[in-house]
Amino acid sequence: MYRRLAAPPSSLVLALAAGLFAFGAVAAPIPDTPAAGKAVVWSAPLRRADPRSLGASAGVWTPDGKHVLTAGAKRVDGESVGEVRVWDAATGKAVRSFHGTATTYANRAGHLAVSPDGKTVAAGGVVQGPNQLPGACFVEVWDWDREEPRLKLGRFTFPVSGVAFSPDGKSLVAVDLAGTLQGWEAATGKPLFRAALGRQRVWGLAFHPTAPVVAVADDDGGIGFYDAATGNARTVISGRPGGDLSAAFSPDGRMVAYGGLGRAGRPPVTILDARVPKAGAAALDNPRDTANDLPDVGCVYQVAFSPDGKLLAAACQDKAVRLFDPATGRLGAAATDHADFVYSVAFSPDGRRLLSVGRDAVKVWAVAELLKRKPG
Repeated sequence: MYRRLAAPPSSLVLALAAGLFAFGAVAAPIPDTPAAGKAVVWSAPLRRADPRSLGASAGVWTPDGKHVLTAGAKRVDGESVGEVRVWDAATGKAVRSFHGTATTYANRAGHLAVSPDGKTVAAGGVVQGPNQLPGACFVEVWDWDREEPRLKLGRFTFPVSGVAFSPDGKSLVAVDLAGTLQGWEAATGKPLFRAALGRQRVWGLAFHPTAPVVAVADDDGGIGFYDAATGNARTVISGRPGGDLSAAFSPDGRMVAYGGLGRAGRPPVTILDARVPKAGAAALDNPRDTANDLPDVGCVYQVAFSPDGKLLAAACQDKAVRLFDPATGRLGAAATDHADFVYSVAFSPDGRRLLSVGRDAVKVWAVAELLKRKPG
């Protein structure tokens, strides 16, 4: 039924289970000069040069492809202050930042989003402290031309693990680790729904490109499709071996991919054919099952389809960025230029570049050159 990308099992680090990561100091960006045959266009190291800055764990592109954004934190007067940093996508230069009330926006890959028109930014934030109270986790929303947030949404008990705008940009949906799914009008912050999914350690969230449906993934190996207007369940599959940490739809909505844990004999990436109607249950199927001889990747923190749907990128715990053919599940390329876990991946709007955010660095890759890297 499922098309799988196989890898031996691996244990998940305790920090992932907690939903928070520790980061070192961030460096000022050190862009590489693009050159023929060079896969890395630029790389911004995250552990030297700027003692005020802390790391990042999520990355996205603006719709015009001119900037990339990362969510994390910086240190000011000995305190952690949440920061969404904006980088020039061509040079790797950090050009500006968004700030809010959070002590950090560094939770994990899926908690940062830009609206389809590029005018609005949303990130899941946390106010950390020894006596953290309910409501200390939330979503903040910024207008592109303002540093301070316009909206502060939701009162989540646990860190927000997924944020996504609807394809028309009119609504915003978020989910936390405890499985609380909430939706709002993106322009006003008016609540649309709040639903308890009855699932624990929910990590991934993705909007379907044509149907009013969001997909979520959880650490217990469950995947589910929910109505994006009400939060009601459409289709839920639970009890699969392993667990899922991220979800992504192909641009045409005909495939869905889940990245997760390589344990209990389950490969860390699964690709399914998806039929998602505008109303009613979704159908998942895949008659092809391709086994790939992968090393122990540990787990996959995020998966992302290219704009043409012909590639699937994976951010891997074993410090690698991998590219797969989603039609067959075959591994096409792999690069281990990162020195630590890779948390986030995202293709540029034209599909020619790939953003990766790791524990060590933010990198932008030339996809054509990356495809020349030997799989592994």
